[in-house]
Amino acid sequence: MALSKTDIVIVNWNAGAQLRECVGSIFAHEGAALGAVIVVDNKSQDCSADFARDDPRIVLVEPGRNVGFGAACNLGAARGNSEYVLFLNPDTLLLGPALESVQSFLAAPQNEHVAVCGVRLVDEEGRTARHCSRQPGPWRLFAVSTGIPQVAPGLVRPLELVEFDHEHDAPVGHVMGAFYFIRRAVFEKLSGFDERFFVYHEDLDLSRRVVQAGHTIRYMASIRVFHRKGGTSRGAKAKALSYLLESRLAFAEKHFGIAGRVLLRLGVYAIEPLRRSVQSALGLSVISQAETLLAMRRLWAMRAGRRVDRD
Repeated sequence: MALSKTDIVIVNWNAGAQLRECVGSIFAHEGAALGAVIVVDNKSQDCSADFARDDPRIVLVEPGRNVGFGAACNLGAARGNSEYVLFLNPDTLLLGPALESVQSFLAAPQNEHVAVCGVRLVDEEGRTARHCSRQPGPWRLFAVSTGIPQVAPGLVRPLELVEFDHEHDAPVGHVMGAFYFIRRAVFEKLSGFDERFFVYHEDLDLSRRVVQAGHTIRYMASIRVFHRKGGTSRGAKAKALSYLLESRLAFAEKHFGIAGRVLLRLGVYAIEPLRRSVQSALGLSVISQAETLLAMRRLWAMRAGRRVDRD
């Protein structure tokens, strides 16, 4: 029986040297299980994807504009035809072979119900990130706006599975899109990522549809991948916050009823900016009051259908 292969799709947006390092780690560790390596460049301004044009091992896709993360992932996946697809962030590094281990797990008859796998993500100090999450309802996403899960997780559990030590394999509701390994047949059956999510929550939405379709998501602790948290968005805090809030509202509009949508709008438009402003004033937030205000202005403009800078 021929070994299955995995296409790796990396969406790049001004990732700098991280992109080359990420691609280098793929070629350093992966062998026969590796299919196409596809880089989709969302009109980066830092020339970070230029090296890919001269590397015959890489398929470079250039939409000519920033189409968003989910749409770029879909463009990249369409350029491959392997049995599996791995969506990998450019701020990650493979620390060893990963593809064949995940493929072997998924190929086992007893795991045919598993459609998505995630792995252990570690930071610069080797600490394991508790990144797996549960599928949220309206009240939990509303609580995120209040900040209560962060300061009192015993009162309201956060979206992330912080109570799960991430030291062993387990079925979960969602794995972070930094390393999102999925069966191509399932990805295509579900029409890929929903492109209404420009960035953020597109992976959470896909995981929700995966589970609703009767499949399982698996976290695999034995495979370690380095992930630099916030590695490609550290310099654009206001813009990142506006996209996060926009996607939270879009998630509510897609998956919740009227009451849930109203609750999320209250959280996003009223409670979230107030909470973030207070935290900033107290020195408890990395986002300043001015950045929060700018993010809310951008959010209002996007929701009103006005043109905003997406680059």
